[in-house]
Amino acid sequence: MFWERVTEEIYLFTSERYALVNCVAVVTEEGIVAIDALPFPEEAHQIAQFLDLRGRGRFHSLILTHYHMDHVYGLYTYPQHVDLIAHALCRQKLLEVGETSLAQAQPSQLRPALGSIMKEESRSSSLSLSLAQRAR
Repeated sequence: MFWERVTEEIYLFTSERYALVNCVAVVTEEGIVAIDALPFPEEAHQIAQFLDLRGRGRFHSLILTHYHMDHVYGLYTYPQHVDLIAHALCRQKLLEVGETSLAQAQPSQLRPALGSIMKEESRSSSLSLSLAQRAR
């Protein structure tokens, strides 16, 4: 896996095993925000461990851009307390087909049920992330 520190607060992780898919992490005052989880559990676990150390255990959220396996298979390697953010259709699709797919990716004793991860909450239809400009 390739990783790069883009800025002081932003990290880019790229899987070299599958279609160069990415995970981006942003370090915020509230904790780490990660975008997508990568397809391979080993890579996702490495990222989750690195971010856990970098953020001193302060994960804030994991944003799933969509339900394709190359973005969600590593989902279960992140701490279960992480706020999972995804479009309602992404949640629906993961609940329909994701459990079977995750079962193929990882033994059940190491994987929580998707239903326990994919809490249903009503939120606004948009989410904004802003990074304050730093004084130089």
